[in-house]
Amino acid sequence: MKRSSKKEKEQTEEETISSSSDESISDIELGLELFNMSPKDYHAIKMLLAQALDGSMLAEKGGKLVSPDITSLTRFVTGPLAEYLGSTAKPSEGEGEKGEEEDPVAMLSLVPLQWDASLGFDEKQMDISVDEIKKLAKSMVLLLKESARQSATLTKQQKKQVEVALESRSALIFSERFMNLSAEIVPAMYQQLLDDLPAAIDESVIFDPEWIFLWMPLFNEVAETSSKTKKRKKVEEEEKEVEKGFEYYYAEGELAEAMAEAFWDIKISSARMPDSRRAFGDRGIETARRVLLFSKNSFTSFVQQLPSFVSQ
Repeated sequence: MKRSSKKEKEQTEEETISSSSDESISDIELGLELFNMSPKDYHAIKMLLAQALDGSMLAEKGGKLVSPDITSLTRFVTGPLAEYLGSTAKPSEGEGEKGEEEDPVAMLSLVPLQWDASLGFDEKQMDISVDEIKKLAKSMVLLLKESARQSATLTKQQKKQVEVALESRSALIFSERFMNLSAEIVPAMYQQLLDDLPAAIDESVIFDPEWIFLWMPLFNEVAETSSKTKKRKKVEEEEKEVEKGFEYYYAEGELAEAMAEAFWDIKISSARMPDSRRAFGDRGIETARRVLLFSKNSFTSFVQQLPSFVSQ
């Protein structure tokens, strides 16, 4: 049974967005509501997915570059998949306002990594072909497989585990939001996913996933080396100070890592380009993505523990 076009769940959160300048810090309270994803969200979701994949998130195989097509991915998650799975958080402007018409500031969607003719989408009613979806799934599997194979941190046993998961019924979750939003809305979005999965499985829209991959953004604060006015000694001191390794953009990443079966990082393919105009003042950031692997049971436990974790 397809979900109603109306919102099935509602979660109003008072989020605090902080914007800073050199002289002052101001806080803006923003109410958020949870809605089912829909085709009207296409452009905002495409922006969030581009943020997730960074446009240059590539794995090399035989000299070729591999990356999921963001346009196909967006058309799939806001189109046929959105009738069953996927949620967005949108600003709530108060009673009487049409919050559903607002642009999402956060999204969560689960994308199946296996695909065959037995799955129950009606291609005649879709604006994306089954062949495009199969190609999309294949590119995501290849990205995960190649990045795991190249990982220097995964053990041989963990690499085998990832390979087995990718050959089994598995899915990839994208959870993205504006970087200055807190994690308060996240538990409700994950819980809606768990609530919606049984119906999607019953309708044969997706296979019942045995393994779930979670895609999380990372950053590493680095010294700004592009300025010619800095002396080399000062740059070296700053590099030593900030070389702390990658950290999660999103707070829930810490809990996810503690509960995952395995995880590994994918570096952005482009050269490091610290930008002093960004959030770290006279320092820049280096970005990466972390892929976390869960069994179905460990993922359910992760979702159950999210509310207490983000409220700490």
